[in-house]
Amino acid sequence: MLYFSGQQVDIGSLDLEQLQALRAFQKKMQKIGLTGAYRDITDFKEQLLSQISINIQRLVKNEPIPIPSEKEAKERASSIKKIIKEGKVYMEDYEKDGKVKSFLVKGDTKEVKDGLKELGGKWNSTLGGWIFPKSKELEVADFIKNNA
Repeated sequence: MLYFSGQQVDIGSLDLEQLQALRAFQKKMQKIGLTGAYRDITDFKEQLLSQISINIQRLVKNEPIPIPSEKEAKERASSIKKIIKEGKVYMEDYEKDGKVKSFLVKGDTKEVKDGLKELGGKWNSTLGGWIFPKSKELEVADFIKNNA
């Protein structure tokens, strides 16, 4: 199991390339159901102890550890995203027809909406965010890092 923290981070201190690599790694692990998320150290300790206990019981009973279904993996990914998104500006890929060609900027964007417009973002009320082509991802991430 890999656990990802959902604690808020000062966006000004982020290394965007490292964040991008971490998100790619996290997506890969989510697809095979090897991730968990926690809000604080107490939550992490509880989840880790629970997972260890479950696995030890299964080993003692000689039971195989089940592999989560695709639906279960998506539900886990969704819960992680909810924790990450709470109360800030964030970016997420937008998938259409099975392909990711654009991304959204969501969250509390009121303070940065003029800058997002200048970068070519279009407000999409249906999706609840500013939509950009994937080619603008690093530029927009840098803007958010410096202004949100």
